[in-house]
Amino acid sequence: MAEYVSSILEALSDFKDLEMISFTDHNHICFDLYKAFYDAKSRISLLPGIEIDVALEKGGTAKHLVVYFDAMNDLGKLQSLATKINAFLEKRNVGSGPGKQPVDIHELLDELLGYKVDFVLSPHALKQGKRGIDYDWHPLPEEEMSNEIKKFRDQFFCFWESSGKSEIARAVEFLKRMESDELISVVAFSDSKGLEDLKAYAKEPPQYFNSLPNFNGLKLVGSEISRITHSQTFVDENDLGSFIGSIEFEGQCLGLSPRLNAIIGGRGSGKSVLLDSLANSLDPSKGDLQESRRAFVSGLQIKVRTMSGFDISSGQFRFDYYNQNYVASLFSKSGDEFNTEIEKYFSDTFSKVESIDKGSIERGNSERFYQLLESFEDKLPENIVGFVDKLVVDVKDGLEMNIGERKSKAKVEDKKLESFDYRSGLVKVSWTEK
Repeated sequence: MAEYVSSILEALSDFKDLEMISFTDHNHICFDLYKAFYDAKSRISLLPGIEIDVALEKGGTAKHLVVYFDAMNDLGKLQSLATKINAFLEKRNVGSGPGKQPVDIHELLDELLGYKVDFVLSPHALKQGKRGIDYDWHPLPEEEMSNEIKKFRDQFFCFWESSGKSEIARAVEFLKRMESDELISVVAFSDSKGLEDLKAYAKEPPQYFNSLPNFNGLKLVGSEISRITHSQTFVDENDLGSFIGSIEFEGQCLGLSPRLNAIIGGRGSGKSVLLDSLANSLDPSKGDLQESRRAFVSGLQIKVRTMSGFDISSGQFRFDYYNQNYVASLFSKSGDEFNTEIEKYFSDTFSKVESIDKGSIERGNSERFYQLLESFEDKLPENIVGFVDKLVVDVKDGLEMNIGERKSKAKVEDKKLESFDYRSGLVKVSWTEK
């Protein structure tokens, strides 16, 4: 088992941005495989999962459903989980081979809920034919199809698993038709059968997830489709020092992204203590802290590093810090009162913003417009008569239509060739937007 894990890690060693994987064997969790992986101390996180043959209704065809569990790096919890679910599936002879049968979805959910371990569900969609959750819906009228989807969306099946860019695109278009594209994320995972296939998939993945490599990160991907991108988003190497990458606070390490980070917790859980400590360590003059509060947070252990891994000393990092009471009072206001308060608080910043030179922008846009127009005119078709015949504007006041045999030499009257002008084009665009 250790040798097999080593071969997987070797195959993935060149992909530095790959941070999390999962082994989802069919109808079985191999605990020994997970243990061997955790023993290897890899930088890559491993999320426990399993792929199960389920029936959405009694006597229905088997569908493939992937279940991911919140049991990372907890061998005791994972072993207990694997023992229970393996016994449950073996007792019911679950599978898709001869003599096997799918497990009823309601029976499976009752079993999973009894484990007291958080999990998320991801059915196959628009892949593997009859095993996809959508296969039986397509022959239905659209209204019935939409009703079926509503049963299996939102927090029940928050994301569907497909494979490859074309399948993802088809699934997204399908969900748009059903007005569910904002409620269900379509994700792609590798069904690679060998290490070479796995390397090829990792080299050109169809998607990237903008989330932390853990169970909660996967849940966010399922509930916020904006976290899934088709191209990789990353911070330029020269800008890594401009972002806080990690915070070590009282023995715990918090990883941060270059985007929006939110600290969520109940009252008294330490959110304010963490932020006050962070502000105090970066610049003691910021934060408007009372002396007693400053003395308290100064005694706490905190170390802040950039995304490039270097320690940040006091005064090296520029930031803004808003008092909790100010934020609370600000959002108790609305309308003009809210706008006035914002302008008052940021008056110094607003005063430093340079005015926009609209004339310069317009001149630049106009110049580019006529350059493009000139480039287009250089490529006019040879058959200018046919070109003019297509690009005409009818300026008649009345509409006269004669349906019948077309006369080859009919005279075209009251028509003109459309002209292109930058300023009149802006007027048309503005009118259209209104």
